[in-house]
Parts: sequence; structure tokens; C-alpha cells
Amino acid sequence: KEPKNVRSIPVPKMTVPVGLGDKGEPVSVMFWGRAGPTNAKDHLWIYEDNSTIASDVEFLHKVETLVQAMTKANPALTRAEPALVTSSPPSSLSSSSSPSSSSSKS
Repeated sequence: KEPKNVRSIPVPKMTVPVGLGDKGEPVSVMFWGRAGPTNAKDHLWIYEDNSTIASDVEFLHKVETLVQAMTKANPALTRAEPALVTSSPPSSLSSSSSPSSSSSKS
């Protein structure tokens, strides 16, 4: 039995932040897992929720191992907060410049 929609095939994937680029923007890498068990003879595994959950958990453990190896080999790949998260808001976003305070001055 073939799946009617290829988009419905569960493929485990995970995006991992790996630091900041030259301009300070966040950079990430995406890991894609295998779609389906290695011993599958048909597409019936798509409808077996328990088997896809088990393979997803195995995939997540593999990604965790890879991320630990990457950051150990190159600590610069460790996740870093982007400036947008770590810096204070620009003065244009402060409460003194809100529309309600500027309208009361007229």
C-alpha cells in the first residue's frame, strides 16, 4: 500500500543552534533522520505510531551525541544568544515614546 501523500511520511528532524555568524546573526544546522525503519518491506510503518515514536527517540539521542561531539571539538559551535535577546531594547521602544504618552502632549 503506497501512501497517498508523500508529505505525510514522518521524517525526524531537529534544528540545532551552533553560535553566531560574522555579523552576529544566529546560525544553526539541521539534522534529518531516516524515514522509516531499515527493515521495512512496505509503507505500512507510516500508520504505526508506536514505531515512529521509538525511532524518533533513537534519532534524538543520536543528535544529542553529535552535538556534544561538535561542541567538544569546536567550542565556538556552542549555542550563543543573539544580540536581540541579550541587549536592552532600543530607545524607540521605551515607554516614554509610546503613542499614548505622545498624544497627551498635544
